[in-house]
Amino acid sequence: MALFFIIEGAVTVLKACLGFFILPDFPNSPTRWLNPSSLALAERRMHEEVNTIATSMSSPRKVGHLAGFVMALTDRKIWWITSIMTLGLWIVATMIALAVTWHSDTVHERCWHSVAPVATAMPGFIIAMSPMSTAARYVTLFLMAVAPVSGMCIMAWALSPIRPANKRAAEIALINALSQLALVAGPYAWDRSWGPSYA
Repeated sequence: MALFFIIEGAVTVLKACLGFFILPDFPNSPTRWLNPSSLALAERRMHEEVNTIATSMSSPRKVGHLAGFVMALTDRKIWWITSIMTLGLWIVATMIALAVTWHSDTVHERCWHSVAPVATAMPGFIIAMSPMSTAARYVTLFLMAVAPVSGMCIMAWALSPIRPANKRAAEIALINALSQLALVAGPYAWDRSWGPSYA
């Protein structure tokens, strides 16, 4: 049973190792898959970022990679920004997931408990495409974060009668792995001329 989780994790590790050779260190590193305009844009953004940091520091100094990592970990602003931007969102999503799945189990009903989270998330996706305001898009994340709750109910619904336990464990691993393929294909569904509104 654990073999399937090892295989699933091994694929992720393999992709990460391939990324080491595919992703460039810097925009001016030789790459075959970035066109000249993308390289120029990435390089310009890096220069703007460096200039902003240099002007904001009274005495810029060179630090090593490990020292930079330690400085980032000990910077309280990072933890506050991370907490404010992400923690609240996932606390709300977790509370909704617990409430929906508990109620579904209590009343022995799966269909509408699977439909309701998706119906709640749909306006979030629609609103996120409309305004370009960062605040409005952030608020829609709370609606969008409810969508995975539907998958929890569907998984419990579909897999509960499957026996034996080893077969059920293998099917859960396969469904989890294969359901992520949409995340790989999704970005390629957007036409380049629609940018930057979809970004």
